[in-house]
Amino acid sequence: MRWTIQNLLYAGITDLENILKSDILVYYGPMDQWFKRIFKELVEDLASEKKYEKMTIILTTTGGSVEASEDFVEILRHHYDVVDFIIPNYAMSAGTIFAMSGDEIYMDYASVLWPIDPQIQWQDWKWVPALWYLDKINELIEKEKIEPLTQSEINMIVFQDVGKLKFIEESKNLTVTLLKKWLVNYKFKNWTTHLWSVNPHKIWKNVTPEEKEERAEMIARKLGNNQHWHTHGRSINRKKLWEELHLTTIDIWENEDLNLTLKKYYDTLLVYIGENNVFFQTRNSF
Repeated sequence: MRWTIQNLLYAGITDLENILKSDILVYYGPMDQWFKRIFKELVEDLASEKKYEKMTIILTTTGGSVEASEDFVEILRHHYDVVDFIIPNYAMSAGTIFAMSGDEIYMDYASVLWPIDPQIQWQDWKWVPALWYLDKINELIEKEKIEPLTQSEINMIVFQDVGKLKFIEESKNLTVTLLKKWLVNYKFKNWTTHLWSVNPHKIWKNVTPEEKEERAEMIARKLGNNQHWHTHGRSINRKKLWEELHLTTIDIWENEDLNLTLKKYYDTLLVYIGENNVFFQTRNSF
């Protein structure tokens, strides 16, 4: 039975590569430095015998380390000039950052990205959203300007680890820096004309490098703004990406062959991995 499912998964990858005209790597699991070696070897294996000049990552992740995302992007871009992402289900936090490094992002109406709150490992080594700490401290600082803090609120500030808060702040800055760089260099590289703008005078005008940087900064800041999304767990679908961020994605449903083949592959994948939370696949290996 297991061998039959494996054959179906290999066949599915081959079919998807033929449809997309792209090498494909499936990444299902957290964004973690532990997987860097595996990821590097899989990419190198595909790149050594390229069927296509493009790489597509089929990504499902609960998030994790933004530093791991940066390393994975460096590995991909060393071997491929064009990298696309398909989000068949969800890509959270650091996964959103990873996906934003793509030339194109494929989603359907139910696919979701998440706000990009940097994650830190806490106590039992679980990943937790980092900006909650900064948001709470800033909230208390603003409150103190209006009325005295309670003793418990004062204690909350006094007993904070200043080093940890600085680390969180720099992690936030890193996410903004990476998103600006990747969006401008990859997602926006073919954006040359204003087809839509809040300023009607810009429509059909050429897009300047400064405008690309401004749009990238807006997206990065807004994705990391907890006050805007209210909760780190709020999902961001294709509709919200356009309405809130004016970020375009490709609708998987517009390509019937891709939609049906991806659904068949992904349903088989979920049966195969069961309760496991880490899975990698290319046309050559699991």
